[in-house]
Amino acid sequence: RKDISIKQIHEISESLNHHSLVSSYKIVIIDSAERMSIGASNALLKTLEEPSPKTLIVLLTTDEKALPDTIVSRCQVVRFYQVPTKEIYNALVEKGAKRDAALEMARLAFGSPGRALDLLANQEKLKFFKKERERFWTLLKDGLAERLSHLANLFSSKDDHMEARDKLIEILQIWQTLWRDILSSKQGAGELVANISEEEEIKKQAKRYSGAQIAGVIKKIEDSAALLRQNDNPKLIIENLILSLY
Repeated sequence: RKDISIKQIHEISESLNHHSLVSSYKIVIIDSAERMSIGASNALLKTLEEPSPKTLIVLLTTDEKALPDTIVSRCQVVRFYQVPTKEIYNALVEKGAKRDAALEMARLAFGSPGRALDLLANQEKLKFFKKERERFWTLLKDGLAERLSHLANLFSSKDDHMEARDKLIEILQIWQTLWRDILSSKQGAGELVANISEEEEIKKQAKRYSGAQIAGVIKKIEDSAALLRQNDNPKLIIENLILSLY
């Protein structure tokens, strides 16, 4: 679903009102809590204010400001900070990753050990990442007509609507990592480049754009991903992005 509905929140509240058979805690995790509709947020307020005994409600979000102030004020905010790249790298090596691959995966994780372990364990995800990285370089080199033709492939899938949207957001995140690498290279901070296996191409592209242009592209990708999360027209968003970038 696009939004977390009032009905789902009512189901949570009803479940929490039932007594646990083993007298232990009842725990609810609301992932992507910013997706709650206004009605759902209002429905959750009473439960947050007067929770049943031995109840723990966890709201996960990447954007605290997207939650109503009435919700945030009734919660204890716990922030999860990025884990240093070196720690993630060492953990990957301990799990058997080759050093060069471990370094690239650690940097691509951007402080998330879970993302790094996912790349290590899930070869399909790694293949997907590399495939979209190749698409990115192709889009930079081809003419506008060819780029739009390549993009048509992104919308030919018969996948589930929400799964297709999540896939597009993931692709934009990959593009964003590459543009950040181009910006790092442009600013002489090569040690920050995440896609180290693509370093030569990154250096080449850094010469084509100014720092302001690259920063502008990164912002446009962030805005496009935000629009996708709001359930706007995905094809129109991606086409507008490509037309505005090149």
